[in-house]
Amino acid sequence: MIGVRTGKLKFQKRFTLDPKSEEKDFDSSIGNPWDDKDGNHWRIIEFEGRLWKGNEFSISAVFKNGSIDMVEMMQVSGRLGEGWDDFKEESELKRKKVHDAILDEALGEKRDFKWGYVDSNYDRRVGCATLKVHYGKRPEPKPEPVVENVQPGIIRGSF
Repeated sequence: MIGVRTGKLKFQKRFTLDPKSEEKDFDSSIGNPWDDKDGNHWRIIEFEGRLWKGNEFSISAVFKNGSIDMVEMMQVSGRLGEGWDDFKEESELKRKKVHDAILDEALGEKRDFKWGYVDSNYDRRVGCATLKVHYGKRPEPKPEPVVENVQPGIIRGSF
């Protein structure tokens, strides 16, 4: 599925994506490109492919300023739902478990690497579970705001 040392993803023996992939080298005839309209230089190319044990995935290759930023995937084999009309949170939580199992089998417990990091999550705001390969370091967590209680009832600090 994914090269632990390299971060390389191999799809159906047709092509690969890795930390050095650039949009100009990507055969966009494989998928449907989408460009941002707000000038942030993002481009997403969406396609379907087989990646792990013949399972089919919906895949989005995300490019920023022409370089690969991340690959977002959703396992769609044995479809857990065909659309929003039959959306169920429990189906997406099952999909997340499939993604977790894929990562555990392919990578063990490790999720951070020299080339980037991977994660599996379910986002209630968008209603889907995804498996993501991020090329680049994991962002540092934002520090909690410092709060000083100067006088009873008045809170000051940096927020």
